[in-house]
Amino acid sequence: IYYEHKNELFLDCHVSGVPQPTVEWWYKGFKLKNSEKFTIKNLDNGTCELHLFMPDRWDSGKYVCRATNSVGKAELEHVINWKNTDEDMVEEFLAKKKDDKDLKKIFKSKYIKEEDWECYGVNYKSKREKEKEMDPKKKLKFITNLNNQTVPVGSVLTLKCLVDGSYPQFAWYKEDMPIVHGKKYYMKIKRDGMVELDIRNIQMNDQGEYRLVCKNYINEIETKATVTVYENPYQKIEPPVFSGTIAESYQMHADELILECRVRGTPKPHISWIKDGDYIIPGDKYEQYESNDGTCKLVICKPEEADCGTYTCEAESGGCSDTISHNVQFDRQLYQLERAHGYRHLDLNKPRFLTGLTDNTVASGGNILLMIECPGNPEVHWYRDGKELEAHPPKINIFEDNGFYAMCVTHATMDESARYTVKVTNSFGTIEGVSHVDVINPNSCGKGQRPPTFHTRPQNQIKIRDGDLLSMSFKLLGEPKPKIQWLKGCKDITNHPRTIKEQHADYIRFSFKEARESDTGIYFIVARNKHGVDRTFVQVSVITI
Repeated sequence: IYYEHKNELFLDCHVSGVPQPTVEWWYKGFKLKNSEKFTIKNLDNGTCELHLFMPDRWDSGKYVCRATNSVGKAELEHVINWKNTDEDMVEEFLAKKKDDKDLKKIFKSKYIKEEDWECYGVNYKSKREKEKEMDPKKKLKFITNLNNQTVPVGSVLTLKCLVDGSYPQFAWYKEDMPIVHGKKYYMKIKRDGMVELDIRNIQMNDQGEYRLVCKNYINEIETKATVTVYENPYQKIEPPVFSGTIAESYQMHADELILECRVRGTPKPHISWIKDGDYIIPGDKYEQYESNDGTCKLVICKPEEADCGTYTCEAESGGCSDTISHNVQFDRQLYQLERAHGYRHLDLNKPRFLTGLTDNTVASGGNILLMIECPGNPEVHWYRDGKELEAHPPKINIFEDNGFYAMCVTHATMDESARYTVKVTNSFGTIEGVSHVDVINPNSCGKGQRPPTFHTRPQNQIKIRDGDLLSMSFKLLGEPKPKIQWLKGCKDITNHPRTIKEQHADYIRFSFKEARESDTGIYFIVARNKHGVDRTFVQVSVITI
Protein backbone atom coordinates (compact mmCIF):
# COMPACT_ATOMS: atom_id res chain seq x y z
CA ILE A 1 0.00 0.00 0.00
CA TYR A 2 1.40 3.41 -0.98
CA TYR A 3 0.36 6.53 0.96
CA GLU A 4 1.08 9.42 -1.38
CA HIS A 5 0.50 12.19 1.19
CA LYS A 6 3.14 10.60 3.46
CA ASN A 7 5.35 9.29 0.64
CA GLU A 8 5.49 5.91 2.43
CA LEU A 9 5.14 2.36 1.09
CA PHE A 10 3.74 -0.36 3.39
CA LEU A 11 4.22 -4.13 2.89
CA ASP A 12 2.36 -6.42 5.29
CA CYS A 13 1.47 -10.11 5.63
CA HIS A 14 0.15 -12.50 8.28
CA VAL A 15 2.07 -15.45 9.73
CA SER A 16 1.14 -18.05 12.36
CA GLY A 17 2.82 -21.12 13.81
CA VAL A 18 3.67 -23.03 16.96
CA PRO A 19 6.19 -22.29 18.41
CA GLN A 20 5.90 -18.57 17.66
CA PRO A 21 7.96 -17.99 14.47
CA THR A 22 10.77 -15.46 14.11
CA VAL A 23 10.14 -13.05 11.21
CA GLU A 24 12.84 -11.42 9.07
CA TRP A 25 12.67 -9.18 5.99
CA TRP A 26 15.23 -9.55 3.18
CA TYR A 27 15.99 -7.43 0.13
CA LYS A 28 18.39 -8.51 -2.64
CA GLY A 29 20.03 -11.02 -0.31
CA PHE A 30 20.49 -8.54 2.57
CA LYS A 31 18.66 -8.73 5.88
CA LEU A 32 16.76 -5.50 6.60
CA LYS A 33 16.96 -3.75 9.98
CA ASN A 34 15.22 -0.73 11.47
CA SER A 35 16.78 2.45 10.08
CA GLU A 36 15.87 5.84 8.66
CA LYS A 37 14.81 4.09 5.45
CA PHE A 38 13.05 0.98 6.83
CA THR A 39 10.84 0.29 9.87
CA ILE A 40 9.87 -3.30 10.80
CA LYS A 41 6.86 -4.05 13.01
CA ASN A 42 5.64 -7.47 14.25
CA LEU A 43 2.17 -7.24 15.84
CA ASP A 44 0.68 -9.63 18.41
CA ASN A 45 -2.02 -10.86 15.97
CA GLY A 46 0.65 -12.24 13.62
CA THR A 47 0.73 -9.29 11.22
CA CYS A 48 4.24 -8.40 9.97
CA GLU A 49 4.80 -4.92 8.49
CA LEU A 50 7.65 -3.31 6.57
CA HIS A 51 7.54 0.48 6.08
CA LEU A 52 9.62 2.17 3.32
CA PHE A 53 10.07 5.91 3.70
CA MET A 54 10.43 8.08 0.56
CA PRO A 55 10.64 5.13 -1.90
CA ASP A 56 12.25 5.64 -5.29
CA ARG A 57 13.24 3.52 -8.28
CA TRP A 58 16.36 2.29 -6.47
CA ASP A 59 14.05 0.48 -4.04
CA SER A 60 12.65 -1.69 -6.85
CA GLY A 61 13.26 -5.42 -6.49
CA LYS A 62 12.18 -8.55 -4.64
CA TYR A 63 11.31 -8.31 -0.94
CA VAL A 64 11.12 -11.55 1.05
CA CYS A 65 9.36 -12.09 4.39
CA ARG A 66 10.88 -15.18 6.02
CA ALA A 67 9.33 -16.89 9.08
CA THR A 68 11.20 -19.67 10.93
CA ASN A 69 10.70 -21.76 14.05
CA SER A 70 11.99 -25.10 15.31
CA VAL A 71 9.57 -27.01 13.04
CA GLY A 72 10.40 -25.37 9.71
CA LYS A 73 10.30 -22.17 7.71
CA ALA A 74 8.07 -20.34 5.23
CA GLU A 75 8.74 -17.49 2.80
CA LEU A 76 6.56 -14.94 1.02
CA GLU A 77 7.91 -12.84 -1.86
CA HIS A 78 6.74 -9.58 -3.37
CA VAL A 79 8.28 -7.66 -6.28
CA ILE A 80 8.16 -3.85 -6.36
CA ASN A 81 8.56 -2.08 -9.70
CA TRP A 82 8.81 1.64 -9.01
CA LYS A 83 7.61 3.79 -11.89
CA ASN A 84 10.25 6.08 -13.41
CA THR A 85 9.79 9.86 -13.25
CA ASP A 86 9.47 12.05 -16.31
CA GLU A 87 13.11 13.10 -15.88
CA ASP A 88 14.27 9.49 -16.00
CA MET A 89 12.17 8.85 -19.11
CA VAL A 90 13.78 11.85 -20.82
CA GLU A 91 17.28 10.66 -19.94
CA GLU A 92 16.56 7.18 -21.31
CA PHE A 93 15.05 8.62 -24.47
CA LEU A 94 18.04 10.90 -25.09
CA ALA A 95 20.46 8.03 -24.47
CA LYS A 96 18.80 5.99 -27.21
CA LYS A 97 18.73 8.94 -29.61
CA LYS A 98 22.14 10.42 -28.75
CA ASP A 99 23.17 10.63 -32.42
CA ASP A 100 20.22 12.79 -33.41
CA LYS A 101 21.08 16.44 -32.64
CA ASP A 102 17.67 17.83 -33.59
CA LEU A 103 15.90 15.58 -31.08
CA LYS A 104 18.34 16.69 -28.40
CA LYS A 105 17.32 20.29 -28.97
CA ILE A 106 13.63 19.45 -28.58
CA PHE A 107 14.25 17.63 -25.28
CA LYS A 108 16.71 20.17 -23.95
CA SER A 109 14.79 20.90 -20.72
CA LYS A 110 14.65 18.42 -17.85
CA TYR A 111 10.89 17.85 -18.11
CA ILE A 112 8.80 17.31 -21.23
CA LYS A 113 5.87 19.58 -21.85
CA GLU A 114 2.81 17.92 -23.29
CA GLU A 115 2.70 20.30 -26.29
CA ASP A 116 6.25 19.23 -27.28
CA TRP A 117 5.28 15.55 -27.69
CA GLU A 118 5.25 15.82 -31.49
CA CYS A 119 8.40 15.41 -33.53
CA TYR A 120 9.44 14.22 -36.97
CA GLY A 121 5.94 13.24 -38.02
CA VAL A 122 5.29 11.05 -35.00
CA ASN A 123 2.16 12.25 -33.22
CA TYR A 124 1.92 11.44 -29.50
CA LYS A 125 -1.74 12.23 -28.79
CA SER A 126 -1.24 12.81 -25.07
CA LYS A 127 1.07 11.95 -22.22
CA ARG A 128 -1.53 9.59 -20.69
CA GLU A 129 -2.02 7.62 -23.92
CA LYS A 130 1.76 7.41 -24.33
CA GLU A 131 2.04 5.89 -20.83
CA LYS A 132 -0.63 3.34 -21.74
CA GLU A 133 1.47 2.17 -24.66
CA MET A 134 4.76 2.19 -22.77
CA ASP A 135 3.57 0.51 -19.54
CA PRO A 136 3.96 -3.27 -20.04
CA LYS A 137 1.68 -4.00 -17.07
CA LYS A 138 -1.34 -2.69 -18.99
CA LYS A 139 -0.77 -4.84 -22.07
CA LEU A 140 -2.17 -8.35 -21.97
CA LYS A 141 0.22 -11.28 -22.17
CA PHE A 142 0.07 -15.00 -21.37
CA ILE A 143 2.29 -16.16 -18.53
CA THR A 144 1.24 -19.76 -19.31
CA ASN A 145 -0.62 -21.00 -22.40
CA LEU A 146 -3.27 -23.67 -22.89
CA ASN A 147 -1.84 -27.19 -23.26
CA ASN A 148 -3.03 -30.03 -25.51
CA GLN A 149 -4.72 -32.74 -23.43
CA THR A 150 -5.83 -36.35 -23.84
CA VAL A 151 -8.58 -37.51 -21.45
CA PRO A 152 -10.91 -40.52 -21.06
CA VAL A 153 -14.66 -40.46 -21.63
CA GLY A 154 -16.67 -39.41 -18.57
CA SER A 155 -13.89 -37.41 -16.92
CA VAL A 156 -13.74 -33.71 -16.07
CA LEU A 157 -11.30 -31.65 -18.14
CA THR A 158 -9.82 -28.35 -16.96
CA LEU A 159 -8.21 -26.00 -19.47
CA LYS A 160 -6.34 -23.19 -17.77
CA CYS A 161 -3.79 -20.46 -18.39
CA LEU A 162 -2.40 -17.44 -16.55
CA VAL A 163 -2.99 -13.94 -17.96
CA ASP A 164 -1.28 -10.71 -16.95
CA GLY A 165 -2.58 -7.24 -17.79
CA SER A 166 -5.19 -4.59 -16.97
CA TYR A 167 -8.97 -4.89 -17.39
CA PRO A 168 -9.05 -8.08 -19.47
CA GLN A 169 -12.18 -9.52 -21.07
CA PHE A 170 -12.34 -13.24 -21.89
CA ALA A 171 -14.19 -15.38 -24.42
CA TRP A 172 -13.93 -19.15 -24.97
CA TYR A 173 -14.51 -20.84 -28.33
CA LYS A 174 -14.75 -24.43 -29.57
CA GLU A 175 -14.11 -24.75 -33.28
CA ASP A 176 -14.94 -20.98 -33.63
CA MET A 177 -18.28 -21.42 -31.81
CA PRO A 178 -18.68 -19.34 -28.60
CA ILE A 179 -18.90 -21.33 -25.35
CA VAL A 180 -21.62 -20.34 -22.86
CA HIS A 181 -21.23 -20.75 -19.08
CA GLY A 182 -23.60 -23.43 -17.74
CA LYS A 183 -23.81 -27.04 -16.55
CA LYS A 184 -21.60 -28.41 -19.33
CA TYR A 185 -19.02 -25.62 -19.35
CA TYR A 186 -17.94 -23.90 -16.14
CA MET A 187 -15.77 -20.79 -16.39
CA LYS A 188 -13.57 -19.42 -13.59
CA ILE A 189 -11.58 -16.20 -13.33
CA LYS A 190 -9.37 -15.88 -10.24
CA ARG A 191 -7.86 -12.79 -8.69
CA ASP A 192 -4.30 -13.87 -9.54
CA GLY A 193 -5.12 -13.91 -13.27
CA MET A 194 -5.74 -17.66 -13.61
CA VAL A 195 -8.47 -18.35 -16.19
CA GLU A 196 -10.05 -21.83 -16.22
CA LEU A 197 -12.65 -23.70 -18.27
CA ASP A 198 -14.06 -26.92 -16.79
CA ILE A 199 -15.74 -29.33 -19.21
CA ARG A 200 -17.90 -31.85 -17.37
CA ASN A 201 -18.69 -35.43 -18.37
CA ILE A 202 -16.38 -35.45 -21.39
CA GLN A 203 -17.73 -37.33 -24.43
CA MET A 204 -16.25 -38.21 -27.82
CA ASN A 205 -17.93 -35.20 -29.49
CA ASP A 206 -16.14 -32.84 -27.08
CA GLN A 207 -12.77 -33.36 -28.71
CA GLY A 208 -11.44 -30.63 -30.95
CA GLU A 209 -9.73 -27.24 -30.78
CA TYR A 210 -10.48 -24.89 -27.88
CA ARG A 211 -9.48 -21.24 -27.99
CA LEU A 212 -9.32 -18.48 -25.38
CA VAL A 213 -9.42 -14.85 -26.57
CA CYS A 214 -8.38 -12.08 -24.16
CA LYS A 215 -8.61 -8.37 -24.96
CA ASN A 216 -8.56 -4.95 -23.33
CA TYR A 217 -8.39 -1.36 -24.59
CA ILE A 218 -4.76 -1.81 -25.71
CA ASN A 219 -4.37 -5.22 -27.37
CA GLU A 220 -5.91 -8.64 -28.03
CA ILE A 221 -4.24 -12.05 -27.58
CA GLU A 222 -5.33 -15.68 -27.90
CA THR A 223 -4.14 -19.20 -27.09
CA LYS A 224 -5.28 -22.59 -28.37
CA ALA A 225 -5.28 -26.23 -27.29
CA THR A 226 -6.38 -29.50 -28.88
CA VAL A 227 -8.42 -31.93 -26.77
CA THR A 228 -8.41 -35.65 -27.62
CA VAL A 229 -10.93 -38.03 -25.99
CA TYR A 230 -10.60 -41.84 -25.76
CA GLU A 231 -12.63 -44.70 -24.31
CA ASN A 232 -11.31 -45.98 -20.96
CA PRO A 233 -12.12 -49.70 -20.50
CA TYR A 234 -10.83 -49.76 -16.89
CA GLN A 235 -12.85 -46.87 -15.50
CA LYS A 236 -15.73 -47.66 -13.18
CA ILE A 237 -18.62 -45.25 -12.67
CA GLU A 238 -19.53 -44.29 -9.11
CA PRO A 239 -22.23 -41.63 -8.63
CA PRO A 240 -21.16 -38.59 -6.59
CA VAL A 241 -22.21 -38.64 -2.92
CA PHE A 242 -21.70 -35.96 -0.27
CA SER A 243 -20.47 -37.11 3.13
CA GLY A 244 -21.75 -34.93 5.96
CA THR A 245 -23.09 -31.39 5.72
CA ILE A 246 -21.65 -28.02 4.65
CA ALA A 247 -19.47 -26.53 7.40
CA GLU A 248 -19.41 -22.74 7.79
CA SER A 249 -16.51 -20.79 9.30
CA TYR A 250 -15.34 -17.17 9.38
CA GLN A 251 -11.66 -16.16 9.21
CA MET A 252 -11.58 -12.83 11.02
CA HIS A 253 -8.00 -11.81 10.12
CA ALA A 254 -8.63 -12.39 6.39
CA ASP A 255 -12.29 -11.27 6.48
CA GLU A 256 -13.39 -14.42 4.63
CA LEU A 257 -16.44 -16.65 5.07
CA ILE A 258 -15.66 -20.27 4.14
CA LEU A 259 -18.16 -23.00 3.19
CA GLU A 260 -16.65 -26.50 3.13
CA CYS A 261 -17.94 -29.98 2.33
CA ARG A 262 -16.69 -33.35 1.04
CA VAL A 263 -17.82 -35.41 -1.93
CA ARG A 264 -16.72 -38.67 -3.52
CA GLY A 265 -17.39 -40.22 -6.91
CA THR A 266 -15.74 -41.73 -10.00
CA PRO A 267 -14.75 -40.06 -12.28
CA LYS A 268 -13.83 -37.11 -10.06
CA PRO A 269 -16.98 -35.00 -9.76
CA HIS A 270 -17.20 -31.51 -11.16
CA ILE A 271 -18.22 -29.01 -8.48
CA SER A 272 -20.51 -26.00 -8.94
CA TRP A 273 -21.69 -23.57 -6.29
CA ILE A 274 -25.12 -21.95 -6.50
CA LYS A 275 -26.56 -19.02 -4.50
CA ASP A 276 -30.33 -18.66 -4.41
CA GLY A 277 -30.66 -20.51 -7.72
CA ASP A 278 -27.90 -18.63 -9.60
CA TYR A 279 -24.56 -20.24 -10.47
CA ILE A 280 -21.56 -18.55 -8.85
CA ILE A 281 -18.70 -17.51 -11.14
CA PRO A 282 -15.39 -17.32 -9.21
CA GLY A 283 -13.72 -13.91 -9.29
CA ASP A 284 -12.90 -11.09 -6.89
CA LYS A 285 -15.86 -11.90 -4.61
CA TYR A 286 -15.80 -15.71 -4.68
CA GLU A 287 -12.95 -18.22 -4.75
CA GLN A 288 -13.45 -21.95 -5.26
CA TYR A 289 -11.00 -24.69 -4.22
CA GLU A 290 -11.03 -28.47 -4.62
CA SER A 291 -8.56 -31.04 -3.27
CA ASN A 292 -7.81 -34.63 -4.25
CA ASP A 293 -9.42 -36.01 -1.08
CA GLY A 294 -12.82 -34.65 -2.17
CA THR A 295 -12.83 -31.50 -0.03
CA CYS A 296 -14.63 -28.57 -1.69
CA LYS A 297 -14.41 -24.98 -0.45
CA LEU A 298 -16.18 -21.78 -1.38
CA VAL A 299 -14.48 -18.63 -0.02
CA ILE A 300 -16.61 -15.48 0.19
CA CYS A 301 -14.31 -12.46 0.43
CA LYS A 302 -15.37 -9.55 2.65
CA PRO A 303 -18.83 -10.97 3.42
CA GLU A 304 -21.76 -8.67 4.17
CA GLU A 305 -25.50 -8.95 4.73
CA ALA A 306 -26.15 -9.15 0.98
CA ASP A 307 -24.27 -12.48 0.94
CA CYS A 308 -26.87 -14.14 3.19
CA GLY A 309 -28.98 -16.79 1.49
CA THR A 310 -29.08 -20.45 0.49
CA TYR A 311 -25.85 -21.86 -0.93
CA THR A 312 -25.91 -25.17 -2.81
CA CYS A 313 -22.94 -27.34 -3.76
CA GLU A 314 -23.64 -29.41 -6.87
CA ALA A 315 -21.46 -32.40 -7.83
CA GLU A 316 -21.77 -34.02 -11.27
CA SER A 317 -19.93 -37.08 -12.58
CA GLY A 318 -20.64 -39.66 -15.25
CA GLY A 319 -24.10 -38.30 -15.97
CA CYS A 320 -25.11 -38.48 -12.26
CA SER A 321 -25.35 -35.63 -9.79
CA ASP A 322 -25.89 -34.86 -6.11
CA THR A 323 -26.50 -31.62 -4.23
CA ILE A 324 -26.23 -30.33 -0.69
CA SER A 325 -27.44 -26.96 0.64
CA HIS A 326 -26.73 -24.64 3.55
CA ASN A 327 -28.39 -21.42 4.69
CA VAL A 328 -25.99 -18.58 5.50
CA GLN A 329 -27.03 -15.85 7.95
CA PHE A 330 -23.95 -13.71 8.31
CA ASP A 331 -23.56 -11.38 11.29
CA ARG A 332 -20.04 -9.98 11.66
CA GLN A 333 -20.52 -8.87 15.27
CA LEU A 334 -21.87 -12.29 16.27
CA TYR A 335 -18.83 -14.01 14.76
CA GLN A 336 -16.51 -11.66 16.59
CA LEU A 337 -18.24 -12.36 19.91
CA GLU A 338 -18.10 -16.12 19.35
CA ARG A 339 -14.43 -15.82 18.44
CA ALA A 340 -13.73 -13.96 21.68
CA HIS A 341 -15.96 -15.95 24.05
CA GLY A 342 -16.69 -19.21 22.27
CA TYR A 343 -14.21 -21.19 24.36
CA ARG A 344 -16.65 -20.98 27.29
CA HIS A 345 -19.21 -23.07 25.41
CA LEU A 346 -16.82 -25.94 24.57
CA ASP A 347 -17.04 -29.17 26.56
CA LEU A 348 -13.34 -29.87 26.91
CA ASN A 349 -14.02 -33.26 28.47
CA LYS A 350 -15.49 -34.79 25.31
CA PRO A 351 -13.07 -36.37 22.79
CA ARG A 352 -12.18 -34.20 19.82
CA PHE A 353 -10.05 -34.53 16.69
CA LEU A 354 -6.94 -32.40 16.39
CA THR A 355 -6.27 -34.16 13.06
CA GLY A 356 -9.13 -35.98 11.33
CA LEU A 357 -9.61 -38.48 8.52
CA THR A 358 -9.66 -37.66 4.80
CA ASP A 359 -10.77 -39.62 1.73
CA ASN A 360 -8.04 -41.54 -0.12
CA THR A 361 -7.36 -43.09 -3.52
CA VAL A 362 -4.74 -45.85 -3.37
CA ALA A 363 -3.20 -47.94 -6.14
CA SER A 364 -3.65 -51.69 -5.89
CA GLY A 365 -0.68 -53.08 -3.95
CA GLY A 366 -0.20 -49.89 -1.95
CA ASN A 367 -0.95 -49.23 1.72
CA ILE A 368 -4.21 -47.89 3.15
CA LEU A 369 -3.05 -45.81 6.09
CA LEU A 370 -5.48 -43.69 8.14
CA MET A 371 -4.29 -41.38 10.93
CA ILE A 372 -5.98 -39.28 13.62
CA GLU A 373 -4.78 -37.18 16.55
CA CYS A 374 -6.84 -36.91 19.75
CA PRO A 375 -5.83 -35.47 23.15
CA GLY A 376 -6.30 -37.45 26.34
CA ASN A 377 -6.39 -41.22 26.57
CA PRO A 378 -9.60 -42.35 24.80
CA GLU A 379 -10.56 -45.76 23.44
CA VAL A 380 -10.15 -45.96 19.67
CA HIS A 381 -11.77 -48.58 17.41
CA TRP A 382 -11.47 -48.95 13.62
CA TYR A 383 -14.22 -50.28 11.32
CA ARG A 384 -14.54 -51.26 7.64
CA ASP A 385 -18.09 -51.06 6.29
CA GLY A 386 -19.34 -51.39 9.87
CA LYS A 387 -17.18 -54.40 10.80
CA GLU A 388 -14.54 -53.81 13.46
CA LEU A 389 -10.91 -54.29 12.43
CA GLU A 390 -8.40 -55.90 14.75
CA ALA A 391 -4.62 -55.96 14.48
CA HIS A 392 -3.29 -58.88 12.41
CA PRO A 393 0.29 -58.03 11.41
CA PRO A 394 1.65 -57.81 8.80
CA LYS A 395 -1.67 -57.33 6.95
CA ILE A 396 -3.46 -55.03 9.43
CA ASN A 397 -1.41 -52.86 11.78
CA ILE A 398 -2.83 -50.59 14.50
CA PHE A 399 -0.64 -47.94 16.17
CA GLU A 400 -1.01 -45.77 19.27
CA ASP A 401 1.50 -43.22 20.56
CA ASN A 402 0.78 -40.31 22.93
CA GLY A 403 -2.52 -39.13 21.40
CA PHE A 404 -1.66 -40.33 17.89
CA TYR A 405 -3.61 -43.27 16.42
CA ALA A 406 -3.24 -44.99 13.04
CA MET A 407 -4.47 -48.03 11.14
CA CYS A 408 -2.61 -49.50 8.16
CA VAL A 409 -3.77 -52.16 5.67
CA THR A 410 -0.74 -53.30 3.67
CA HIS A 411 -0.76 -54.57 0.05
CA ALA A 412 -4.32 -53.36 -0.48
CA THR A 413 -6.52 -55.04 -3.07
CA MET A 414 -9.45 -53.56 -4.99
CA ASP A 415 -11.84 -55.59 -2.80
CA GLU A 416 -10.70 -53.50 0.19
CA SER A 417 -12.25 -50.31 -1.22
CA ALA A 418 -14.71 -49.39 1.51
CA ARG A 419 -16.01 -46.88 4.00
CA TYR A 420 -13.60 -46.81 6.94
CA THR A 421 -14.76 -45.42 10.28
CA VAL A 422 -12.94 -44.57 13.52
CA LYS A 423 -14.82 -44.25 16.83
CA VAL A 424 -13.19 -42.37 19.70
CA THR A 425 -14.78 -42.81 23.12
CA ASN A 426 -14.18 -41.63 26.67
CA SER A 427 -16.38 -41.26 29.75
CA PHE A 428 -17.97 -38.07 28.43
CA GLY A 429 -18.97 -39.05 24.90
CA THR A 430 -18.13 -40.51 21.48
CA ILE A 431 -17.10 -38.99 18.16
CA GLU A 432 -16.70 -40.61 14.74
CA GLY A 433 -14.55 -39.95 11.70
CA VAL A 434 -15.17 -41.33 8.19
CA SER A 435 -12.83 -41.96 5.25
CA HIS A 436 -13.91 -43.35 1.87
CA VAL A 437 -11.03 -45.33 0.37
CA ASP A 438 -10.88 -46.31 -3.32
CA VAL A 439 -8.30 -48.89 -4.39
CA ILE A 440 -7.76 -48.50 -8.14
CA ASN A 441 -5.96 -50.28 -10.94
CA PRO A 442 -2.68 -48.34 -11.46
CA ASN A 443 -3.12 -48.73 -15.25
CA SER A 444 -6.46 -46.89 -15.24
CA CYS A 445 -4.99 -43.37 -15.03
CA GLY A 446 -4.28 -43.00 -18.73
CA LYS A 447 -1.26 -43.24 -20.99
CA GLY A 448 1.97 -42.24 -19.25
CA GLN A 449 0.16 -41.58 -15.94
CA ARG A 450 0.57 -43.54 -12.70
CA PRO A 451 -0.47 -43.10 -9.06
CA PRO A 452 2.30 -43.03 -6.42
CA THR A 453 3.69 -46.50 -5.67
CA PHE A 454 6.56 -47.52 -3.41
CA HIS A 455 8.62 -49.91 -5.54
CA THR A 456 10.83 -50.63 -2.52
CA ARG A 457 10.07 -49.69 1.08
CA PRO A 458 12.26 -49.15 4.13
CA GLN A 459 12.23 -51.90 6.74
CA ASN A 460 9.30 -51.73 9.17
CA GLN A 461 11.44 -51.63 12.34
CA ILE A 462 14.69 -49.76 12.97
CA LYS A 463 16.76 -49.84 16.16
CA ILE A 464 19.69 -47.43 16.49
CA ARG A 465 21.90 -46.04 19.23
CA ASP A 466 21.65 -42.57 20.69
CA GLY A 467 23.64 -40.15 18.49
CA ASP A 468 23.59 -42.33 15.35
CA LEU A 469 22.13 -41.29 11.99
CA LEU A 470 18.53 -42.40 11.41
CA SER A 471 18.16 -43.25 7.71
CA MET A 472 15.29 -44.56 5.54
CA SER A 473 15.73 -45.43 1.84
CA PHE A 474 13.12 -46.32 -0.77
CA LYS A 475 12.27 -46.24 -4.46
CA LEU A 476 9.15 -44.31 -5.49
CA LEU A 477 7.32 -44.41 -8.83
CA GLY A 478 4.53 -42.16 -10.08
CA GLU A 479 3.63 -39.75 -12.87
CA PRO A 480 3.35 -36.83 -12.39
CA LYS A 481 6.20 -36.92 -9.88
CA PRO A 482 4.69 -37.38 -6.40
CA LYS A 483 5.13 -34.87 -3.60
CA ILE A 484 6.71 -36.48 -0.53
CA GLN A 485 6.19 -35.83 3.18
CA TRP A 486 8.08 -37.33 6.10
CA LEU A 487 6.03 -37.48 9.29
CA LYS A 488 6.63 -38.47 12.89
CA GLY A 489 3.10 -39.25 13.96
CA CYS A 490 1.10 -36.32 12.56
CA LYS A 491 4.05 -33.88 12.76
CA ASP A 492 5.67 -32.98 9.43
CA ILE A 493 9.48 -33.17 9.70
CA THR A 494 10.27 -32.96 5.97
CA ASN A 495 11.90 -29.53 6.40
CA HIS A 496 13.16 -30.00 9.95
CA PRO A 497 16.67 -28.55 10.55
CA ARG A 498 17.97 -32.06 11.35
CA THR A 499 16.44 -33.64 8.22
CA ILE A 500 18.61 -34.56 5.23
CA LYS A 501 16.94 -35.49 1.93
CA GLU A 502 18.93 -37.18 -0.86
CA GLN A 503 17.43 -38.08 -4.24
CA HIS A 504 18.79 -39.71 -7.37
CA ALA A 505 16.19 -40.42 -10.06
CA ASP A 506 13.49 -42.52 -8.33
CA TYR A 507 15.68 -43.43 -5.34
CA ILE A 508 15.20 -41.31 -2.22
CA ARG A 509 16.72 -41.36 1.24
CA PHE A 510 15.58 -39.45 4.32
CA SER A 511 18.01 -39.09 7.23
CA PHE A 512 17.72 -37.58 10.70
CA LYS A 513 20.96 -36.34 12.29
CA GLU A 514 22.06 -37.26 15.82
CA ALA A 515 19.14 -39.45 16.89
CA ARG A 516 17.90 -38.93 20.45
CA GLU A 517 15.78 -41.01 22.77
CA SER A 518 12.89 -38.58 22.17
CA ASP A 519 13.00 -39.55 18.45
CA THR A 520 11.57 -42.96 19.30
CA GLY A 521 8.17 -43.40 17.64
CA ILE A 522 6.30 -44.19 14.45
CA TYR A 523 7.44 -42.52 11.21
CA PHE A 524 5.44 -42.29 8.00
CA ILE A 525 6.43 -41.46 4.42
CA VAL A 526 3.53 -40.10 2.36
CA ALA A 527 3.63 -39.75 -1.45
CA ARG A 528 0.85 -37.91 -3.35
CA ASN A 529 0.01 -36.87 -6.87
CA LYS A 530 -3.27 -36.08 -8.62
CA HIS A 531 -4.07 -39.79 -9.10
CA GLY A 532 -3.79 -40.92 -5.47
CA VAL A 533 -1.63 -41.50 -2.43
CA ASP A 534 0.64 -44.23 -1.03
CA ARG A 535 2.17 -44.47 2.44
CA THR A 536 4.68 -46.56 4.31
CA PHE A 537 5.57 -46.72 8.00
CA VAL A 538 8.65 -47.40 10.13
CA GLN A 539 8.76 -48.04 13.90
CA VAL A 540 11.94 -46.48 15.30
CA SER A 541 13.57 -47.26 18.65
CA VAL A 542 16.49 -45.14 19.86
CA ILE A 543 18.51 -47.00 22.51
CA THR A 544 20.49 -45.08 25.12
CA ILE A 545 23.69 -46.79 26.26
